[in-house]
Amino acid sequence: MTSLLPCEAEGARGTRLDQLVKAYVPIGDRPPSERPFGFVLSPEHGREGPYLELVAFGERHPTKGIRSVYERAHKRLHGHYTYL
Repeated sequence: MTSLLPCEAEGARGTRLDQLVKAYVPIGDRPPSERPFGFVLSPEHGREGPYLELVAFGERHPTKGIRSVYERAHKRLHGHYTYL
């Protein structure tokens, strides 16, 4: 099982995370349903080579009234939350 997975270019709630990757936390071999948190990361390239920049961390599918990690990442990239 790979630890990094591509984010959906456009998520069900209107998030736009094209070219980003995600990792479920805790990292390991447990199924995603048993890993409630996630990192959203941006592949970057610097002087010393490629690296992953943290865009957001949080709950993947939180209870009502809490923003998901995907919504937090969208806001960081686009300056606003989605309006769906």
